[in-house]
Amino acid sequence: MYRRREGGRMAILGDYLYWDGGKVSRCKNNKCPSTGDHSAALNGTLSIPLNTDWTNSTVSFKESKYPNDMPRSSWFSLWPDGKSGTMHRWGGERVNLKGNTSVEEGDQTPMWMFKADNNGGGEWSIQKPTDGDKFQDELDRNFNGAGAVCGGKGYYLGGSVTAKSNYDPNSAGNSKSYSIPSGLLKYDLSDHKWEGNISSTAGFPELGKAKWGQAVCLEDFAKKPLVMFLGGATTTNDKTWTEVDFNSVALFDPSTDKWHRQNTTAMLGSVPQPRYHFCSVGARGKNNTYDIFLYGGRQGSDPYAAYGDVWILSLPGFVWTSVTNSNKGAPRWSHQCAVAAKSQMISMGGISGWKANTWKDDPWTRTLGVYDMVDLSWKSGYNASAGDYDTPQAFKTWYQQGGEAQWSSDELKALFATGNSSPNPNSNNTTEETAGSGGPNIPAIVGGAVGGLIFLALAAAAVWFLLSRRIMGDTTPLDMNSAAPL
Repeated sequence: MYRRREGGRMAILGDYLYWDGGKVSRCKNNKCPSTGDHSAALNGTLSIPLNTDWTNSTVSFKESKYPNDMPRSSWFSLWPDGKSGTMHRWGGERVNLKGNTSVEEGDQTPMWMFKADNNGGGEWSIQKPTDGDKFQDELDRNFNGAGAVCGGKGYYLGGSVTAKSNYDPNSAGNSKSYSIPSGLLKYDLSDHKWEGNISSTAGFPELGKAKWGQAVCLEDFAKKPLVMFLGGATTTNDKTWTEVDFNSVALFDPSTDKWHRQNTTAMLGSVPQPRYHFCSVGARGKNNTYDIFLYGGRQGSDPYAAYGDVWILSLPGFVWTSVTNSNKGAPRWSHQCAVAAKSQMISMGGISGWKANTWKDDPWTRTLGVYDMVDLSWKSGYNASAGDYDTPQAFKTWYQQGGEAQWSSDELKALFATGNSSPNPNSNNTTEETAGSGGPNIPAIVGGAVGGLIFLALAAAAVWFLLSRRIMGDTTPLDMNSAAPL
């Protein structure tokens, strides 16, 4: 069992995965302090190598200490830039401040930048905007929004503002009252300057403000880079929250600053249940598809109910399916995920409950989970030489049988109407496999072709039934042994 982490952010730079910020449990062997906070802030940025194999028990963390004046924060936006080997940190809520204590005057939580040293370490420093501080100084420092990097720009949608995230000299007690900022922040990571606060009301026309969701960049897939926002919650009065369902997703076009909303469908059954604080990553398939993996999260109405399921949204069909096998992930929320070695989703951190149960020990050693996106199963460690990602066979079959998105507009359809995004199940780029075999991932996918396609050959249905009964190859459970101390 291992002590929990939550509220941090994850990014990949070069051959290292970085975990920054958040809190770690002060409980040990499921015994928590009788009084006070059961968590403590991290004092540095952690990294683990991605150029070598490791298991959950053997992996070691390297720590880069924070400068003394750098805030210890959670739920900020972390924008990695592979070209420059840097990460930018924006916003966040201060960790371990007592009561309603605000940040200090003159310490308005500036933009911080981490410069990696190509050896798993690096240094943090303040990065001032090259076009002056005026725009940045007028921004509220938000947290719990949805952030992503796309086309060399950092994006951050919504979130919250509290006394622990923002200093307001004009308010009583120098504390910022609770509020929900509207709009999408846009920051140029190369030029180090803000490009505006763009209205989000077109992306969320019924409400306009959002938090607890996720953002994914669709780059080198559609006609031009797009940012997808999904899940979370929205509000009109900063008090009453409405869950954002997965029957549609919001898409932002950075080239025009225009919002689109696209409906989704389910291959079989329903779309994922609405949820908060899940993680999501994307991977491009070999048959001109792009698949979004979603893992975990919590119910909006019950913070004690965490999810451990994995879902996949395949583009350009905008079709969902759930992944089911006996080797399910541990339920959690407020965790982070990233894709490494082309086809492995690494999950780190997360909690499974709230209040008394928040900081109980994590069943995953070092709070790490590694998900094989081809086998569709959780593993006990990381394979640095894993093969390319390939779209699950069930999606290939769906596209081959004529499955396509029900486009919400011709304009949005045109953004995906390129040679790069036309699914081709028979593409020469796909992996070699016997026709109709389905590969090792068929039994983990629920369902097959939908709609009018289901009446096609009974023989095909029989084959699907038999294949769906096959047992997954390697479903090694995660290492449950005790980990070394922090």
